[in-house]
Amino acid sequence: MYNPAHFREDDRSRILDFIDDFNFGILFAGAAASHLPFLLDRHAHANGVLYAHVARANRQWQSLRDDPSALVVFSGPDAYISPAHYRDTLPVPTWNYVAVHVYGRVRVIEQPQEIRAILERMVTFEESRNGTGWNTDAIPPDQMTPLLRQIVAFEIVIERFEGKWKLGQNRDAANRRRAAEGLLATGRRRAVEVGELMLAELDRE
Repeated sequence: MYNPAHFREDDRSRILDFIDDFNFGILFAGAAASHLPFLLDRHAHANGVLYAHVARANRQWQSLRDDPSALVVFSGPDAYISPAHYRDTLPVPTWNYVAVHVYGRVRVIEQPQEIRAILERMVTFEESRNGTGWNTDAIPPDQMTPLLRQIVAFEIVIERFEGKWKLGQNRDAANRRRAAEGLLATGRRRAVEVGELMLAELDRE
């Protein structure tokens, strides 16, 4: 992606934390794109490994066998930035956002027990952060077996990632703070999230 130096984020931990927080991504592989939840194992490889699954009827998994290279895009909050918040600078609107692109090699997984293990890890991750306690043992075995046959799982060994925190770093601190406070004042959830990120970015510098 186009990623000027002042927006580029190279901190591995920060990028992986972002993937955990915004783990519903878009898988681009072959000529298709799929919106999927992903599970990150940051310790399974130097850069981490992503796990996900698709319906067997989704033919994208077959293209992954033929060409195992893939891109996954994770998007965070975004917001329009009005020139009304800026002083003594070029008065043009822009859009602030955070995104991570992940590039890796795919291994398709069709073995039912391995698929179930991935599902159980994903469910445990999501249930734990939701404060709920459901697990796959609640599904009777005679129902689980046909369910597993209907999906195909895969792992993506992360070869590299790109992080972009476009939060106004090309502006001076006073203008950035005014824009962030303007977003907070809207009360709109995504705008508030971006405003908070902008202020946090200022505090990091």
